[in-house]
Amino acid sequence: NSQGSKEQDKDLKKLNNKLSKLESEISDLELEIEKLDKELEKNYAEVSIRLNFFENYNTKKVTIEKLMLEWERIEGQVESFS
Repeated sequence: NSQGSKEQDKDLKKLNNKLSKLESEISDLELEIEKLDKELEKNYAEVSIRLNFFENYNTKKVTIEKLMLEWERIEGQVESFS
């Protein structure tokens, strides 16, 4: 029925929007980490003693992993529509 189809389209659109948002967040974090890596390469001693530097760095890495897992989960839901 067309009502069910409209609901599916709506759900699929929501999932695709979530995927786009996750991809954007992942990309932003990857850029931040890349920037931090370059700073470390240039001046490890100065950069590494910044307050909470490695805690923040590792938090970004863990966040990326969680976002990627969430992306995979949602991608699986999107694939189930087709």
